[in-house]
Amino acid sequence: MRIPIRNLYYLLCYAWDSLGSTDLVDVGSLEGSDARELLARMLHEGISRAIRRGLERDYVTLTADLRGVRGKIDLAETAKRFLSRRGELCCRFDEMTAAAPLNIVIKAAARELASCRAVDDALRIRLKDLVALLHEVPDRPLTRDLIQRVVLHRNNAHHRFLLHVCRLIHACLMPDSAAGGERLRDFAGDDQQMGKLFESFVRNFLAREQKTFQVGSRKFRWSTESAPVGDCALPEMKTDISLTRDDREAVVETKFVGDPFPARFGRPTVRSDHLYQLFAYLRNSRRGRGEQAPVPLGVLLYASTGIMRSLTTTIDGHPVWVRALDLDRPWPEIRGALLGLAEEIRGSTQSG
Repeated sequence: MRIPIRNLYYLLCYAWDSLGSTDLVDVGSLEGSDARELLARMLHEGISRAIRRGLERDYVTLTADLRGVRGKIDLAETAKRFLSRRGELCCRFDEMTAAAPLNIVIKAAARELASCRAVDDALRIRLKDLVALLHEVPDRPLTRDLIQRVVLHRNNAHHRFLLHVCRLIHACLMPDSAAGGERLRDFAGDDQQMGKLFESFVRNFLAREQKTFQVGSRKFRWSTESAPVGDCALPEMKTDISLTRDDREAVVETKFVGDPFPARFGRPTVRSDHLYQLFAYLRNSRRGRGEQAPVPLGVLLYASTGIMRSLTTTIDGHPVWVRALDLDRPWPEIRGALLGLAEEIRGSTQSG
């Protein structure tokens, strides 16, 4: 399933809860479906904006041999190297530099993409120019540990989107034995990666754009008749999205798969494993709430491109909907479809 990158850009902005970055990239100039080009564009524009606003600066502990005292004296090192004979002291001191963890991460990501052959040559040159502007920032390989050292706070929270871009770049890097380095995987072709992004996109979109429901996620306990005994545990039941208002609830399970409606006897069919999962949530959602608790609505929401499917039914007293969200449409239509689904759920829970 290939999503146009202009829509993929909006999807990422919502999934990362960074709507302030929707104007970072000119979506009108985005064509095709190669997500690697989008990653490079987002990184380039994000770093350019960070440089214009001023790079984050942080205190870094340095060590130097000085003729005067600065910071703390390392007596052991001074004596070990006989520095006092030269009238010097080994001092450790903090200095404000551009070697902040965030700057090291964005420079490392830029260096990776500047050497990626899948990125447009002109964009690679611009990324190399940005790397040159970050000459005060140390060169480090882009690693998970390096990214985890970045701490966002009130003063640098505006870099949240850029940090997400760097995380995704790191997740897409793969060894390239032929070139003796690394290559960048097109994450838009990874159903598992896109499934997580699609779930976050739908959840954050509904949380921001509609006001009828509270949006979150719920955990359910299995309706076991006795305490489980053994050396393993039952799997956790946690919804992708739960919409609640007063005593009403809808459970929305998002799915991103290559073939959302496989044909059976010549007809498109809902995938049984997805339906079983949703039904398990619906059956266990009323546990501990009494028989008078309202029956929740279950929705299977599939990402699709060019496919419009809809199914409404009731299974063992539980209303179940299956819907497809066409991500190949213009963004205003995608937005309208999601808001329409929320309104449709509101009408159903209100009348129920």
